[in-house]
Amino acid sequence: MSDLYAMKWKATLDADDFPDHPADRRLEVLAAHEQATLSGRFTRTSRPSRRSCFRADAVILQFPLWWFSVPAILKGWFDRVFTFGFAHGPDLPRPTARAPWPGGGRWCR
Repeated sequence: MSDLYAMKWKATLDADDFPDHPADRRLEVLAAHEQATLSGRFTRTSRPSRRSCFRADAVILQFPLWWFSVPAILKGWFDRVFTFGFAHGPDLPRPTARAPWPGGGRWCR
């Protein structure tokens, strides 16, 4: 179980979440997600959640509906954990196939 408020989770996704992103370039989130996933270069705050999701048989999300959507802090969690190249993308195996950890396991540890 994770309490995003207790973890002081940041609701907004920005360039600070991509350590290797050049400061003088515009942030293209989808491309930055894929590059960070393949290289294993994410911020430390998202690694434990991503590791837990990868190892889980099921993920249950319990949250209040705020104007027909999830709270901003949970949206920030989605943006950092369910990233392109990890949770979705054309090169990923079907969900039922247990594949090796994306990125060769470098950022799973």
